[in-house]
Amino acid sequence: MNAQAPVTAYDRPGVIHNVQCVRPSHGGRVLVRNLEGGQLQTLGGPVSEPPEARETCSGVPSIRVEGIEAVSSGGMRMYYSWPLEGGEQAAGFVAAAELASSPVLDGADAAGNGAAAPPAPGEPVYRVAPVDIAFAQRYAGASARQWYTYSVYGRPVGGAGYALMSWSWVNVAGGGIARAAVSEGELFHPANVQAITLASSAGTGFPPGLRTGSAPANLTASAPANGTVTARYGYVSDGAERVYGWMVTSHTFHGICYDHMAYAGGGPALAGTLCPQGALADAIADGLSWGAEGAG
Repeated sequence: MNAQAPVTAYDRPGVIHNVQCVRPSHGGRVLVRNLEGGQLQTLGGPVSEPPEARETCSGVPSIRVEGIEAVSSGGMRMYYSWPLEGGEQAAGFVAAAELASSPVLDGADAAGNGAAAPPAPGEPVYRVAPVDIAFAQRYAGASARQWYTYSVYGRPVGGAGYALMSWSWVNVAGGGIARAAVSEGELFHPANVQAITLASSAGTGFPPGLRTGSAPANLTASAPANGTVTARYGYVSDGAERVYGWMVTSHTFHGICYDHMAYAGGGPALAGTLCPQGALADAIADGLSWGAEGAG
């Protein structure tokens, strides 16, 4: 079996937001789409977003659009929208036809991330099946000494039928900036790159720094680990091209393991990607639970 490429080859620090305010062409809400151009869905129904009225673009109500790249699917050119946490917007793609103008793109803002990588041996395939990550599962930011929650990498909004793919992972400066919204049921093709598994914490006390690599985060006694989150590098097709990035494949919380994908063929399945067989059933049989925190 070919040795897996090191994490550092595809998890580079330095991604930055290139946020631009672009007015919708019709002045109202725009549809928020997945990588294949379909409208994103949650338990509450299809996802759309209004122009911002209070945040970065409040001067002239607009959509916050990333100026890193454009993708094309189903005959549509689309740009990624990056809303502020807690706002009414939802992260995902917006069709160029719904925008009054196009953002200015600068691919250098990706800092070399998102590059094509060799496939995993046998080219296994996984079907995206996002689940919630508890809001209490946090990590210390690599570039800012404060705590962030992993919950947006499970299901970014309540009941979301999709998950986020990021340019780089949260263990490097600038990591975690989303590249794509990937709907439930879409196929993820892992690359022959080492997985990243980091510990999560309730996030109390002064946050420590993080180490790059597959080892858990270095947590202090004031922030004991409450679980782990595993991410892998790979691609999802937009129907014409392969879009590469990091996605969560599984996580543990208080001893229970949860899969965010399901093995869908090819092979062989990659070790350290999904939960050990029977781990969830065994944990439930042992009487373990999520505890009082609940899901994020």
